[in-house]
Amino acid sequence: MTSTFVPNTAIVAASAIALAACGGGTSSEDAADATASEIAVTAAELAGNPFLEDWTTPYGVPPFDSIEDEHFMPAFKHGVLELRKEITAIAENAEALLQAGYSGNVELVTIAELQETAGEVCAEIWSDYPEHRIRFKHIGGGGGKGQRVVSSPEEIPSAVMDILAESKVVEPGSNRNFLVEL
Repeated sequence: MTSTFVPNTAIVAASAIALAACGGGTSSEDAADATASEIAVTAAELAGNPFLEDWTTPYGVPPFDSIEDEHFMPAFKHGVLELRKEITAIAENAEALLQAGYSGNVELVTIAELQETAGEVCAEIWSDYPEHRIRFKHIGGGGGKGQRVVSSPEEIPSAVMDILAESKVVEPGSNRNFLVEL
């Protein structure tokens, strides 16, 4: 079994989502009316909050003996705000890179890199579902063009190249985005 480290803010944000889904005290109308500008948390509310400290407990579990009811909501808000910052930074950077590639015909990802990444993603999927085939699908439009199904690692490089050629995205700066589906 593999394990992945999850930062404390992610645990808090996930808990907030789960609590909201379970009817955590607010009506669905109240939740629907909440906007990003309404979520705020002060430094005073976060001071001494065990959810925001490094946990030195065995196995990295929360220090339950230090957690009080009043720690939850500020930590939830903090987690949501931190994740929104990360999402915004990723979205802004991704858009800037994409536009630079399109306008300057800059090679953001080579075909060889795309083939290698597709191979890595497929290996990960096949480790969990070894008997399944995997579908690649170009997402630049085309009404069904740019799709291939692979059932072995040897088929991946040619399938990627076929998708790109069929979708006419082999030139530098082209939109080479495609999905890998089970």
